[in-house]
Amino acid sequence: MTYPVLFEPRADDMLAEPASDVDLLWMCATLRHFDHDLLRALVGVDDRHIAKLIDSDQIAQLPDLSGWYELRSDVRSAVLAHIRSERPTEEVLLHTRAFQHYLSKLQHANSAFWTAADEDDCLYHLDVLFILVGAQTEWQTLLAYIAAVNAVAPQQVRHLQRLLAYEGYIAIRIQDYDRGESILTKLLNQEITDADVRVKALKGLADAAFHRSHYDRALYLYQQLYAAASAAGDHAYQGLALLDTGLVYHSLDQHDRALDYCNRSLSLFHGDQDHRREGFALYHAGLYSMYLGRWEDARRYNAQAAQLFESLRLDSNLGLIYWQQGYLHHIFGDEAASEAAYARALPLAESPHHGRPLLAMDTWLFLGFLYHTLGRWHEALEHYERGLALANRLDRQHEISLTHFRRAQALQRLGRIDDAFAAYTQAIDGIEALGGATEGEDIKISLFGTTQQIYEAMLLLCLDLGRPADAFHYVERARSRAFLDTLVKKSPELYDALAQPVVTLADVQAQLPEGVLLLEYFTTGVLPSGEHMLNSIPESNTRLRQHLTLPPQVILFAITRDRCEVHRPALNPNSLRPPVGDRQFAQVEYFT
Repeated sequence: MTYPVLFEPRADDMLAEPASDVDLLWMCATLRHFDHDLLRALVGVDDRHIAKLIDSDQIAQLPDLSGWYELRSDVRSAVLAHIRSERPTEEVLLHTRAFQHYLSKLQHANSAFWTAADEDDCLYHLDVLFILVGAQTEWQTLLAYIAAVNAVAPQQVRHLQRLLAYEGYIAIRIQDYDRGESILTKLLNQEITDADVRVKALKGLADAAFHRSHYDRALYLYQQLYAAASAAGDHAYQGLALLDTGLVYHSLDQHDRALDYCNRSLSLFHGDQDHRREGFALYHAGLYSMYLGRWEDARRYNAQAAQLFESLRLDSNLGLIYWQQGYLHHIFGDEAASEAAYARALPLAESPHHGRPLLAMDTWLFLGFLYHTLGRWHEALEHYERGLALANRLDRQHEISLTHFRRAQALQRLGRIDDAFAAYTQAIDGIEALGGATEGEDIKISLFGTTQQIYEAMLLLCLDLGRPADAFHYVERARSRAFLDTLVKKSPELYDALAQPVVTLADVQAQLPEGVLLLEYFTTGVLPSGEHMLNSIPESNTRLRQHLTLPPQVILFAITRDRCEVHRPALNPNSLRPPVGDRQFAQVEYFT
């Protein structure tokens, strides 16, 4: 039986001397320990090269195992640093070669050549490949390796648990959330032998909660992950817990907090010379800087991340870089460059070998919005549909609702009013089906839109259609959701208990005494206060600005027992708010 090799060496990756002291030293840095026969089998060099290396001061004898050696720790660190900086794909090749050697030995379990130590070494190299191959999102390759190890029936419980952790984690990464969560939950209910297995299982469960928009649960699990990684002395997963916590806060529109967590993770990765994860942290620092309107910071982080990914030949990650560049070009009004950057991201995001479905979804959606701002409505709808198909497959409920919102706007521009009304309805129903999972997202303004804007747009459409009762109904639904989300911040368990159908205009009028006038207002187009991307978009980019918010208005409902009138006073709601930091109004909360 043969197993896939992830990378075929390119011509410029080949060593000048295919069987040399350099090959030998690199393999020694890859192995935990080795003897003469193992080196001969893995590298194929002449015995004199092996003898020369073993007699050198770069090698240390294992105290409890005669004839077995290890590379001195300082030498090993230096060699690995050189490999990772000069020939990053070589490390994968070396570990793949070692893994397949030990796997072959395990396949002969009845022979005298098999030992429990071989099982340990096989799983050691699989563990490294889980990180290195996972960085290229080659999940099918890893699943083939896991299946091959399972087929030889490992005898140690800790190895069986490790394989389950890999399997569950990968299931989540390929969006098979139910299966992944089931595997990892059962694993965590066992008495886990190795601390790093618990860490990996927690990471997978936390990621699943985040991708399903269960943000409270995700934050709780990332806190558990950080504590478990700290107890295990695992800097890499401490950094990942911080980085992912920042991503949750970003989804909750707390970009300052997200950037703080991201920078803490960046310090850990940089200090450990973990350049691959450092690249991811830099990319996310650029993302959060964009949402804060710190455009030059975003460009700087993006360039640094791109440099690292290119030097490490992590080509699949460059799709993230191109997507971010497309976003930044759109901000500055360079629509042609934005379109070109998104076009570069798409083939990488959709690659059958190391694609990123979430990135593909975002690229289709944001490219659709680019066409939207250019008034190319049919192209916008086509791209929204492509993104929507991915969002449905990935169970990304928030993105599904926002996509229906943008579809509705495009359909409205094309005069397809009934279709637009249906799309707005789908968007609102989807948001409300999420319950409290979208805490904070009602005030999140990105290039793609906000949940609050969906209610505002539906209200305005109802008024344009002369349907004030429906307009009032959606105002009440918006208020109800804002109120419930405020409660959920303190007591999540209250959401289901207090979520009740909202009152209709007829209900209100039926309870009004004769001669009583009820005034109720609702605002649209309210801008975020303080440091925010929307406030930092160049004034010259009027085309983008006009599509990011709805017209600022105050809508006033004047209701009596038998009448309802709608008025639009000449007031800009943005001029009615207190200045940022004004303590006189610190205790007042406004619900609009």
